[in-house]
Amino acid sequence: MTEVVEILRQYALKSIMLSLPSIDKRAAKRLLSIHLEPRHFPMPIMDITSAERLIDLCRSEENLSVADNFLVFENTRSITGIARVLARTHINRQGVGAVTRSAQWPVQSPRVVQLFEFAPSEEDLRSWLDFDSMVRAWLQLGLRYRDDTAGADRHFDQGDIDSLKALAKLTSRQAMTLTAKEVPGVTKLAWAKVVLGLYTGLVYLDRRYRFDASNIWHTLDMARTAIEVDALWRDAQKCITEFGPRLAPSFFADLGCPQFVKADTHVSDVTRAALNLNGEIAAQECIDFVRHLAAGAGCPPRGIDKLIYFACSGKFYLAGIKLRKSSADMHKRLLLNELRLCGTTR
Repeated sequence: MTEVVEILRQYALKSIMLSLPSIDKRAAKRLLSIHLEPRHFPMPIMDITSAERLIDLCRSEENLSVADNFLVFENTRSITGIARVLARTHINRQGVGAVTRSAQWPVQSPRVVQLFEFAPSEEDLRSWLDFDSMVRAWLQLGLRYRDDTAGADRHFDQGDIDSLKALAKLTSRQAMTLTAKEVPGVTKLAWAKVVLGLYTGLVYLDRRYRFDASNIWHTLDMARTAIEVDALWRDAQKCITEFGPRLAPSFFADLGCPQFVKADTHVSDVTRAALNLNGEIAAQECIDFVRHLAAGAGCPPRGIDKLIYFACSGKFYLAGIKLRKSSADMHKRLLLNELRLCGTTR
């Protein structure tokens, strides 16, 4: 299986050099290593200036630790940072384009992250355990940016406002029990998915961990076996609306916990190719495969998960670079074909 990891690594490096033809292999290796650094596993707060500085750093002779001076990540040791990651996890998926439309970084959509301006303190955030309080804050944000001059990534159109108003009619009990499709009057289903997902997630954090970041991290740090890790995300899946077996572990992974794996489409495709499987593949099988690769490579499962993402997508978010879609698709097909060949010769 070490051969699989090396193939993934080489394709990730090729992606960097295809995206930045002026960069040499040494700089590409440095850029990849920064993306795979466990300190950088929490969700990043992205901006263009940091991305440009990172590329310059990788081309230079400076120590890569300098990147810690300008790269910014969510503060997941605070309950507010954990709640922000929870919200961003709900838009790091398909089917929510109506919420994230026009955002330079969809997972950092202002229509979602700017909501937290209305909860500057932990006490304010706790008030959102009352559904009406949370959705009213979102409506307030929407009314602030309903003007066409707000900017395409921030603008709330009438459909956005109407959907939030429909959600505002729910009681806290209804918000805990209804699915997104069951909310009456919502014209944009994506809003029901994100709003209900965040609310039920906040309630989960309160009921399981007393809304205390130290309790959350104590539990995560104590989960040392695969069974214990899987039990945590399965519990979250049961409690949080819109969390399935792929999104639930992604939440913990994006907090920066290295034992979790998001079994997304890239991980599924690589697992199928490397094991020469056909048809659908369960999330758990993908997670177990990534763990197997990680054990052989001597790195945490999240590191292999990230490597698969970079090798398949050609996207390196900290540097703000990505392959054109046509190039990325071709690059991924070549990668999967090589993995299938590798599997048949083992």
